[in-house]
Amino acid sequence: KPQPATDSCLGQSRLQFSPREVMESPLMSILTPKERRYVHKLDNEDGLELEAIDRHGYSYNMRLKYIDSARQYRLMQEWAPFLTQNGMSEGDVVEVGAFRVEGKPMLTFVNYAAEGWIPEELEAAHGLLMLLNFNNETRS
Repeated sequence: KPQPATDSCLGQSRLQFSPREVMESPLMSILTPKERRYVHKLDNEDGLELEAIDRHGYSYNMRLKYIDSARQYRLMQEWAPFLTQNGMSEGDVVEVGAFRVEGKPMLTFVNYAAEGWIPEELEAAHGLLMLLNFNNETRS
């Protein structure tokens, strides 16, 4: 997902998705019915807590929720630290992967800067995507 100004703004501290983007992604397919209820803030829950791992192996506590007033899904909580740690700016791209580990849903964030990547970073990012694809194939 290319980063618009609002998603790359530290003050906003969130990554926003349209309902279509979320429904067509692997994320909703791995969630249990109870977890989907959390996302939609039912059962007095304020979203679904998720752990996200970036291409450096850093972990971020995230919360996925549907915002009725905006009619959008948002990943919130430690989005600003992810932006800062990875030097993200407007126009950069982040790929969000989803899988389960020991019964818990998790995310991967692989970001692509508009410019300036070194070969080792590209290799690490491709390796993370290969692991994610392998994990998805073994579940099928």
